[in-house]
Amino acid sequence: MLVLFGSETGMAEVLAERVARAAWRCGHTTVSLKPMNESSLAELQATDLAIFVCSTTGNGEAPRNMQQFWR
Repeated sequence: MLVLFGSETGMAEVLAERVARAAWRCGHTTVSLKPMNESSLAELQATDLAIFVCSTTGNGEAPRNMQQFWR
């Protein structure tokens, strides 16, 4: 399982960490947590399950740690 987050202030990151911990407790033994910009298309294609946790900033802008991923 891959849990990706996009967060400017850290709130979406905290939520993504909670999701990853809950998944691990539910039996997913390989849970990876990382910012969206640190993931590749190949990694997404190789995973069976991906969860995206994202917040917006300013006037609905994408957070910096997901802008490259979003493009």
